[in-house]
Amino acid sequence: MTKFKQHTKTLFSFSRGEQTAVLTLLLLLLLALLMSLFPAIITGKQKWDYQAFDASIRTYYAELRMRDSLEALQKKEFDFIQPDQAAVEQKFNPFPFNPNMLAEAEWKKMGMADHQIKMIKNYEKKGGKFYRKEDLKKIYAISDAEYQILEPYIVIPAVEKPLSTPVVKTEVVAFVEEEYELDIMVELNTADVETLVQLPQIGQWFAERIIRYRDNLGGFKELKQLLEVYRMDSVRLATIKPYIEFDTTLILTKKVNTDDFRGLLSHPYISFDLTKLIVNHRERRGKINSWDELIGLPGADTLVQQKLQPYLDFN
Repeated sequence: MTKFKQHTKTLFSFSRGEQTAVLTLLLLLLLALLMSLFPAIITGKQKWDYQAFDASIRTYYAELRMRDSLEALQKKEFDFIQPDQAAVEQKFNPFPFNPNMLAEAEWKKMGMADHQIKMIKNYEKKGGKFYRKEDLKKIYAISDAEYQILEPYIVIPAVEKPLSTPVVKTEVVAFVEEEYELDIMVELNTADVETLVQLPQIGQWFAERIIRYRDNLGGFKELKQLLEVYRMDSVRLATIKPYIEFDTTLILTKKVNTDDFRGLLSHPYISFDLTKLIVNHRERRGKINSWDELIGLPGADTLVQQKLQPYLDFN
């Protein structure tokens, strides 16, 4: 029993150096534990205030939403019911102005096109003056839709209008018409948007619609085809009639015997049923050789429009 106690005592006894090492190790472990539990106490670093950080984020997004809401209120949506008016609202940035002798830079700042500014300045050079708001309508390059946008911002000081003779008035009006004719005789099958907007009563939106329909059609052959453009009416057409012409040699045709189903169907004068009739005949019986052969196909008499003929190529 005595030997066992001695053996156990020898086994679990430590020398002074070993005791120092164990104590040092324990202190290090305790320090590590304290650092993990209380880092601010040991390192002196302040803990993050996540609540304050979250509050800052919420404030930022609230301000962002408020700004977007204000921009949305200020931004005008495009009104497809009144396309000309909506297009002008997108284009113009009006401010109070006196149209008499207004600098070109100010007209341009407002959103006026170069050809419109040129016509206004030519009008002034010939002695023209704006005595009333409605006088701005004398400038044919300014459409009704554009005038409606500008009208609330026109400020003309009250002055006594000088007596004018019919001769003077006739000369001013004749000048405006003459300038207009010289500047804007338009070949409709090649005109771009910038050219078309020079036509009276044709704004940006109408110009784009005309070009889009012209491209689908392959080109215009006659004046009345413009009535097929969305929202074009006889009054507007009569207004632009003196200033347009057609080069029918530029008309693009559909190839009856080689264009695919989608290509034929894209033409405004070719219906789904007519497209199906043409493609089925090509696949079953072969080539369609002429206009007369096309209109002679069973059922074609109710599908083919005579105005389609110039737009078909049977080669």
